[in-house]
Amino acid sequence: MPLTSIHDSPFSTGTVGKGVAIEPEEGEVHSPVTVVVTTQFPTEYTVGVTSNNGAEVLIFICVDTVN
Repeated sequence: MPLTSIHDSPFSTGTVGKGVAIEPEEGEVHSPVTVVVTTQFPTEYTVGVTSNNGAEVLIFICVDTVN
């Protein structure tokens, strides 16, 4: 889904960068490439990973965190 379809303004407005929203069917998150976890935020629902080619990705797991 496009980020504009979610209700979290830093993401839906592109403030934190480009991306997509994914609604998983199984409640699991898997990386399509080999990564190293480089940042684990204290909230535990945001993880930063870096791929073996240097791409940095922020994974934000949203479970109605706005409310």
